[in-house]
Amino acid sequence: MSRPKKRLSLKITAGILAVGIAAFLLYPTIVFVFEGKLKTEEVASARSPDGRFVLSITKRAAIPVNELFDPAIVVTARLVATDGRTVRQSSVQLAEDSDLETPTLNWLTNRVRIVGFDRRTKQELELPLNF
Repeated sequence: MSRPKKRLSLKITAGILAVGIAAFLLYPTIVFVFEGKLKTEEVASARSPDGRFVLSITKRAAIPVNELFDPAIVVTARLVATDGRTVRQSSVQLAEDSDLETPTLNWLTNRVRIVGFDRRTKQELELPLNF
């Protein structure tokens, strides 16, 4: 009779251990969900010189959240026409929130370039204006 009880006890212990490890690994994500920090935040916005488009640059924590104090983030550039429809969109991931700097927007005749937003790796985004 003691053998089945031992197995059950071992399974319960293993289950509790697995839940504990999962909670430890997911802790930053759980904290961000409960504090509402996974919401998208606008970083910059600008209207095209001809007034046909609005460029919106946003950031949010990357999921799963890798740390509490300076998590990886996803930066998204969205080009929206004056009628409200999204015509182009591109995203990049930055290793840490502190890597994000104020972007420089270069409106060219057939595209918009977003530069200077990544302090560490100097990534750039480019959205074509012709479609």
